[in-house]
Amino acid sequence: EKVIDADSGRPLAAADVAAVAPGVNLRTTAAGDGSFRLELPDPPPARLEVRASHSGYQDITLALEDPASVDLVTLEMQPLFAGEVQVTGLRAEAGET
Repeated sequence: EKVIDADSGRPLAAADVAAVAPGVNLRTTAAGDGSFRLELPDPPPARLEVRASHSGYQDITLALEDPASVDLVTLEMQPLFAGEVQVTGLRAEAGET
């Protein structure tokens, strides 16, 4: 399982990942290579929601109908800001505060 940037394909380290179902509430943080592991109970729930979030990205939720049959989950997150950011400032003249 991995969390990656949808545009670049780069891993998203420190993404928060959760698996939620009736009786299941698991949470973890993605490693430096974007990988994460959630230990599901045995037997796993019939339905499961996997949620991922990362600063600067839109949260994503993936609904899995049969989590037992899933070997790999890749969560592709979209950046919140796709465009350019312009920063401006003013400089005080000597003697001004």
